[in-house]
Amino acid sequence: MTGVLGLKSDLVRKLAVSLEIDNNRPVPVLHPLLVLESRCINLERLSGKRHSNGITQARVACVVVENYLSDCLSSPGRHREALNAAKRIAGLAQTSAGVFVWQQWAIDVMATVDAAKMPGEFSRSWAYEVTETARRREVASRR
Repeated sequence: MTGVLGLKSDLVRKLAVSLEIDNNRPVPVLHPLLVLESRCINLERLSGKRHSNGITQARVACVVVENYLSDCLSSPGRHREALNAAKRIAGLAQTSAGVFVWQQWAIDVMATVDAAKMPGEFSRSWAYEVTETARRREVASRR
């Protein structure tokens, strides 16, 4: 699994999730976080993807990530994974692609994270990420 626009091939391979359907050989599929990133990058960089199907794919990717985070949080052994995912989501929201999809279609990748459900002192650090994301959106809206 390689060659996804805007994503590093080694990361795509490293984070691939193995999916086995029936008794067939497992197939590597793109990690939910990387699907979300790729959908946002495609909408920003490829005007041919800016149709209802492409926009819907990004919205669906947000729902999938919400469910992925919920799954992580349902197991104490995966709380660190959820925290790392939230950090990656904030990073995406602050990129040009994250800001672009928010400006154009109100796709808010930050909304995939429910800070109230996150473990520990997450809310404190998340407040910074929310502020930084808002700042970047504001700067972009002035252009």
